Amino acid sequence: MTLAVAAGNGRIRTVAPVAEFEAQQLVAAGLTLLQRSATVVRALNGRRAAILLPPSPAFITALAASEGRGAVLIDPRATSEDIAFQCADAGVGAVFTESSLFRGVPEGMPAVLLDDAPRIARVVSAGLVKEVDLGSHHGLSIDGELGVAGSDEEAVVIYDRADHVSRATIMTHADLLADSRAANLALGNSADDHVLALRPWTYPFELIVTACAPLLAGARVTTLAAFHPAEAAGVLADGVTQIAGDASLYRDLLDAVSSRELDLRNNDLRVCICRNRDISRELRERWLDATGVELHQYHGPGEGINSLR
Repeated sequence: MTLAVAAGNGRIRTVAPVAEFEAQQLVAAGLTLLQRSATVVRALNGRRAAILLPPSPAFITALAASEGRGAVLIDPRATSEDIAFQCADAGVGAVFTESSLFRGVPEGMPAVLLDDAPRIARVVSAGLVKEVDLGSHHGLSIDGELGVAGSDEEAVVIYDRADHVSRATIMTHADLLADSRAANLALGNSADDHVLALRPWTYPFELIVTACAPLLAGARVTTLAAFHPAEAAGVLADGVTQIAGDASLYRDLLDAVSSRELDLRNNDLRVCICRNRDISRELRERWLDATGVELHQYHGPGEGINSLR
């Protein structure tokens, strides 16, 4: 099981509100959901699951509850039309989401609201809401073997829109584990790291670099309920050793640091990664001046190049 292996001893922390969860606890909660909700099992029989969530502990619970079938990872910023297309195209039977995003779920499709995961899930089906207690997960043991290769069965399905054409990429359990190990090797990840996840886990780069890889290394992962540059800049000073994202994310963080006159040079940042193929010299220099840490380009897993530049 990919999630059981990737969980390792990693912790996920969510900010606003603040709470800490062991990754194993989140995975076990997802498995408990399948054990305790016949409605969810019936909805997913022969069909895929969809995850419509921001980076969060609930995302890990949803991914675990999708075991045995591919999970369609839908960007929480997607339009209702895109969500409906992806669900129909991928043969989705139920959507794991939260209350604030529920309006985007196609009408009539069963949904699992994970606002209070890993404690409680609320299953919405045929106009009825049933609360599922996930408390029994405390008795589950989900330790995995760190050296397993992983199966060739699909784990996640990721849609990308290019030239107004939607294309789906399928990643297997073996893909996720191999790419996560490659990322850990390239980035030097260890259990001492603290990764700040600021972009949705609905694209391969962010999913691997800010979720699967650090959890596999036993590192701590912090998520934000939503990306607010000023709040994120403040969290950077809380022992964060690694962040990753696109060039626009780094520009937004720099603007927030400048406007709030924050000093980030005395921090624990070790690796800062930008997934854009070309990073301007101006952005590199501004980031180095503000943090004392170089901004690297990372051709991540799936690109065949696992090195920093």
